[in-house]
Amino acid sequence: MHVNKLTVLSAAVASLIVGVGAVAIARTGNQPPSQANINYAKGVANLLQNETLAALLKEFDETTAANAAQGKVAIGLIFNDANPAIRLIGNLSPLDPGNVPRDSFERTALFNAVNLNGTPFEAIEQSQDEDNNWFYRRSIPLSNFHPACVICHTNFGPQNPNEWVGALTLRVPIPN
Repeated sequence: MHVNKLTVLSAAVASLIVGVGAVAIARTGNQPPSQANINYAKGVANLLQNETLAALLKEFDETTAANAAQGKVAIGLIFNDANPAIRLIGNLSPLDPGNVPRDSFERTALFNAVNLNGTPFEAIEQSQDEDNNWFYRRSIPLSNFHPACVICHTNFGPQNPNEWVGALTLRVPIPN
């Protein structure tokens, strides 16, 4: 009988230790990221922004009235709505339903781009899923600056670099 009580007590203590350890691990995921980790994510965002804009500008250079439909498909494969790291958002009709802002960050980013003359927006956010990961988010306002814009987006009207039409948003995970 004494052995059973000792076994039960040992199991209870071991469970308590494991439980406290699990809570401590879970809490570290809820702590805001360090400035060094935020800076790292910003560096990744800088590279992602450059690479994404390079792809967009390359598509602009190659798009003509003759291949505009193919250009839309090609750029749509890059800005795939299943990729949470990069999104194009806007509010001018006709609008692909996938380009409507999905959350408060994107609504603010679009508002800033369109109503505040191309003002960028950034935030550090914690995901609301079971992982509680942290993300650096940035918006890059987009204007009707290139002749190719109006080839695909006839609703934009004539080329006008002062007409802010949407934003490119980036979502970069911040390492632990």
